[in-house]
Amino acid sequence: MRPAVGDNLGPMSTEWRRRLHLLLPSDDGQLCLSSDTGGLPVVDVEVAPGEPTSAGAAREVAAMGLQPWVVDCLVDQREHTELAQDREALIELPPAPASWAPPAGTVWRPWATIEPSVAQPLVEPTRQRLAECAGDRPVPATRAPWSRPGWFESARSWIEQVVADAGRGPVEQVEQMRLWGLTCVMRVTTPGGRLWFKATIAMFHAEARVTAALAEISDGATGGVVAIDDERGWMLLEELGESGVESPTTMDPAIDRLTALQAGLVGDTRLATMRLPERPLAELPEALDALLDAPIVRGLRVVDGDERRAVRDGLTAAVERMERVGFPTTLAHCDLHPGNVAASSDGPVLFDWSDANLTSPVVEMGPWASWYPEYPDRLDHVWSTYRSAWRRHLGVALTDDDRADVERVNGAFHAATYLRILESVEPIRRHELIDGLEYFLDLALG
Repeated sequence: MRPAVGDNLGPMSTEWRRRLHLLLPSDDGQLCLSSDTGGLPVVDVEVAPGEPTSAGAAREVAAMGLQPWVVDCLVDQREHTELAQDREALIELPPAPASWAPPAGTVWRPWATIEPSVAQPLVEPTRQRLAECAGDRPVPATRAPWSRPGWFESARSWIEQVVADAGRGPVEQVEQMRLWGLTCVMRVTTPGGRLWFKATIAMFHAEARVTAALAEISDGATGGVVAIDDERGWMLLEELGESGVESPTTMDPAIDRLTALQAGLVGDTRLATMRLPERPLAELPEALDALLDAPIVRGLRVVDGDERRAVRDGLTAAVERMERVGFPTTLAHCDLHPGNVAASSDGPVLFDWSDANLTSPVVEMGPWASWYPEYPDRLDHVWSTYRSAWRRHLGVALTDDDRADVERVNGAFHAATYLRILESVEPIRRHELIDGLEYFLDLALG
C-alpha cells in the first residue's frame, strides 16, 4: 500500500511520542476503566521512528500488568508540522483479569458515563466503541478478525503448534508488532531465532498460499515459509532481514528480480495452484465506470458528462496501446515498493504478496512511484528502471512517449484496488487508506 501520513513515516528522530487513550473493559465486560475526571485513562509512550503505535502500546500495557495485546489501535492521522511530535491514539484492550488492580487515579465506571476526551479525529470512533461495549450498537461485520474476542488466543495456539511440529519450539514470546485495518503482524521468539506471524483480512487471504508457492519455486526472491493456514490467511515466516530500500539507486535489483521472476512464470502451470484473481487490462475501462460511480469516490470527486467520456476514451486508448506492445499475463505483485523489499546476502527479498494478481506487469510501476510523488528525479529513475527491466526480461520496448499511458493504466488499476479495500474495511478505518485512492484516481483521470 502507498505510505500514509502518520503512523509509519517521517524524518529520523530520537523518538516519536504517542498519547494513548486506553479503552479497558472489566473482567465481566460490564464496566470501563476511567480516569478520575470521567474520561479514558491516558498514558504517554515513546516509540522508535517507524515503529507502529500498536507495538509501543502492547509494551506499555504489559508493564501495567495486563495482557500484552492490543485489540485495536486507531491513530490520529492528521498531518502535523513534525511527525515526531505528539500524536494521540485510541487503544482498545482485552478485558482486565479479575485479579488486576487498577492504578491510582482510575476507577471502574459504566460505559454510558465515559466522556471521550480525545483528539477531534478520534471522537467519533471512541463514541462508537463505547456504544458497542455498552451493547447499544452492533459490531460492524467488516471489523478485522484480530479485533474480535478470542482471536489472539487462537492465533497463539496455532503458532505454538506449528513451531512444535517444525521442531523449532518451544515458543518463548509472541509480541504484537503491527495492527491496523488490513493486517496483524506478530514477532515470535524461539530458541532457534525469530519467526514472524502475519494475518490478513479476507480479501488478501491468497497471500499465504502465494508466498508458500513462491518459496518453493523461486530462487530466493521470497522469504522462507514455516507454515500457512490457507483458510484463515495466516502465515508463519522466517526472519527476512532489514526492509525499506529507500534509495532510488538501490531499487534496481529488486525490480530486476521481480521482472525476472515474472518472465519465468509466463505460461507456468504452477500459477494455477495459487488461485490468483485475474485482472486483464481490457477490463479497466469498465472498472473505471464502476469506480467513478462508487459513493466513496464521488465523495472525493464527481466526474460526469464530457469529462467522464474523455477520461474513459483516454484510458481505453492507453490500454489498447499497452496490449499492443506485448506485455504477457503473469504473476504481478501489485504492491512492490521500498517497504516490501528486504535486504539479504542473496539479494533483495520481495514480500507482502497480498495484492498479487494475474495481469500485465505494467501495473507494477505505480506502487513504487507512489512513494515519490514530489521528487521528479526519483520518478524518472523508477520509470527508467522498469523500462530497462521490461525490455531485458520480457522483451517489451517502451519509449518515453509511452510513459503517460503507463501512468494512466496504473492509476485506474490501483484506484480500483483501493476502492475494493476501502469497501472491505469498517468505515472508521478508511482514513488510513483514502490518500492512496486519491493519488491513483488523479493518475487515472490524467
